[in-house]
Amino acid sequence: CKTVGQAVERLQVLIRKVGLADSFEGLGVVDDAAKRKIIESLNLERLNNNPRLVTHDVLENILRIHSHVMS
Repeated sequence: CKTVGQAVERLQVLIRKVGLADSFEGLGVVDDAAKRKIIESLNLERLNNNPRLVTHDVLENILRIHSHVMS
């Protein structure tokens, strides 16, 4: 792939070909309660070696943004 956009497109095609869910709804995350459960179950200690700071607020923003983008 020559661009990030091409790589994303190829990955999306592969995901569909192998039958993986490509949305939160497809994964069973259909409401705010499910998103809250994901956020509350995040083990922040396991992410200490991540180069970017991950907090519950960061994860909540990711879930909120991607819920709109992926649906």
